[in-house]
Amino acid sequence: MLSKTCQYAVRATVYIAIRSADGMKPGLKEVAREIQSPEHFTAKILQTLVRARIIRSSKGPSGGFFVEKEGTDVPLRRILELFRCDHWFQRCILGLDQCSELHPCPVHREFIPFRENLKLMMSSWSIQNLVNEMQSGSFYLGSQDLSRMVIPELKNP
Repeated sequence: MLSKTCQYAVRATVYIAIRSADGMKPGLKEVAREIQSPEHFTAKILQTLVRARIIRSSKGPSGGFFVEKEGTDVPLRRILELFRCDHWFQRCILGLDQCSELHPCPVHREFIPFRENLKLMMSSWSIQNLVNEMQSGSFYLGSQDLSRMVIPELKNP
């Protein structure tokens, strides 16, 4: 449903937010490994997220990427818009240029409620919501090691 860019951007932001909550600043290699994304691709995504001030970076021996507390309030929709993955909110599901209320495609009217619900969810769910879901232990993002890292009690069942 989402492009790989958007998938990796959301996963990276959540991973960095989780590590930031533990006082850690993961580096590029760690983020790429844990979200299962190619390193060079992850670097471009992180650079865009830093420029948009969704995440921060610091240089030096104790440097890396981090999310400040207020950064976890960022709605998922902002990340989707940043990477131009918000087409689900405007475009025809069949990709027709002329689809509208006046000239609907065969699924136009059925898709409108879905699109509105998706828009509402992406606008109301924040990075913190995803962090909370991860920390509940019921969900994972990327490698299984991430689940164990987020929920230490899973290391020794």
